[in-house]
Amino acid sequence: MSDDFAAVLGNYGTAIATVKALTGNGKLKQEITLVQILTLLKLRDRLAHCLTIDDAQITPEQLERIIHLDAQLKGLANPIVDASAQQSASQFADWRSSFNPPETAWWWYLDQRTTVNPHPWEALDWLWRGLTVTGWTINISLLVDISSRFLMGGAGVAGASTIVFSSLLTLLKARSELTTAGQEGFDKLLRTLKIPQYFHDEVRVGTTLVLTLGLGGLWFSLPMIANIYNRTGMRYVAQGEIATAEQQYQRAIAIDPNNVNAHYNLGRLYEKIQEVGKARTHYLIAMQGNVIEAYNRIARLNIQGGDYPEAIALLQKALTLPQENFPEIDYQLYTYLGWARLEQEHLEEAYTNLNIAIQISHQPGVRPYIDYPASAHCLQAQVLEAQGESEKALEQWLRCCQLGNRLNPDEDTWLHWAYERLGEDKDQCAML
Repeated sequence: MSDDFAAVLGNYGTAIATVKALTGNGKLKQEITLVQILTLLKLRDRLAHCLTIDDAQITPEQLERIIHLDAQLKGLANPIVDASAQQSASQFADWRSSFNPPETAWWWYLDQRTTVNPHPWEALDWLWRGLTVTGWTINISLLVDISSRFLMGGAGVAGASTIVFSSLLTLLKARSELTTAGQEGFDKLLRTLKIPQYFHDEVRVGTTLVLTLGLGGLWFSLPMIANIYNRTGMRYVAQGEIATAEQQYQRAIAIDPNNVNAHYNLGRLYEKIQEVGKARTHYLIAMQGNVIEAYNRIARLNIQGGDYPEAIALLQKALTLPQENFPEIDYQLYTYLGWARLEQEHLEEAYTNLNIAIQISHQPGVRPYIDYPASAHCLQAQVLEAQGESEKALEQWLRCCQLGNRLNPDEDTWLHWAYERLGEDKDQCAML
């Protein structure tokens, strides 16, 4: 038996020397074959068997040589593991499942890095693992936030596709990181791609970062997606599809609650269908984003409700806000301001504001952008009547009926008054 043991020990030493000759400074100089690796491991198995039999006559010198050779084998762990990973997907984890070695057979577990000379790249593995955990925390938070926003407004086909795609990517990545089978499968994939074992943690944090960037990009694009829903809602309003438009606005707001334009448009829609309370709520939110049209709409509601001081305060504040050059908005502000002053019987101020509105509507190219250009004339006619200027009032009543639109509930009432005042001259209303 001692002769057999000596032969096995000699072959073990030769196998280690062969592998060692193919490495330099812990790196591969020449390819180590899987046959060489398996031969080396099986020789170590035979040594272990010889050491456990009762009649083994092993000298202290032979034991000392085993210890020396084992130290060399541990020192060669990195190049051996890397060679096995680069040549085949069948590596140490797969070999253990085939040969089922005991846990005491440490040579079958070289890939677990119980080596005295770890690869230099492994020194930062603790950092990569920490970054991976941090990335996962961010990914889950982003996914929950994005999904909840789409679901709150009713996902729709596009929203559902976004949720499913991002969730599927996250779940697949989670499986590869958080389950044993997933980790082994991911490692096997990396080995198939011939990525060294010591780079696996770096690849993990890299793929996690890519997913984070994808979800982060989607999160930062939510305002843009909300704008798309808002514009879609406007198209549906133009087509008369009010219910669908409402749904689009609600989706825009759910995805981006700070989309003040969507709030304003939804307020207009609710006002159109006589949901005044809901309209006011969305106008107030739009006002927080300095949407000047929202000041106009709430001021009109306040005038209709008899709260003239509040309407005037809103309109005067709106006039002080910075805005782009939109004369049609200024026309509405001055018209409503004149209306509120008329209701307060502050006739001079009403006349001044309404005159400004009329002058704005007469600017070249402005009138096509004004929804109801008759309103300022209708109100100015009432101011002039109250001031006793009947002839001038008739001129304004004529302009009121020429430009009026009965689809506007305010102008419908004023048009009725205009026809009463004009009498036979009301036929001139059709001349414009």
